[in-house]
Amino acid sequence: MSRKTSQNASKAIAATPRSQPGRASPKAKRAPPKTRPLMVLLLYRTALFNPACLLHMEDKDQFLGLLDEFIVTYRPEHRDELNLLTEAVFAKWRQQRLWLAETNKFEVAIARPLSPGAR
Repeated sequence: MSRKTSQNASKAIAATPRSQPGRASPKAKRAPPKTRPLMVLLLYRTALFNPACLLHMEDKDQFLGLLDEFIVTYRPEHRDELNLLTEAVFAKWRQQRLWLAETNKFEVAIARPLSPGAR
């Protein structure tokens, strides 16, 4: 780098305004957006809960526990985010239900004795 270029660069640095006490510098990080308190989100979950999504033998508290875990992990900030999160929990719940049904079907098939003509 030439001598003139380095002198111009040092003049430019010296000419930049310094931040004054009590004023935020332009490069200061912004404060994170305010999020809803966690208790409010956990109360919303009961409003979003639809008992028709559960079978009569399934545990409502277990489902709400799964929803609570998702809320604590992802901390939705808006109603639409909370709705999407609830849909994700319903999808996960149905997936686990299908896995359980599939496992039970295999266990029944394995436990069933083979008929003599099936060999």
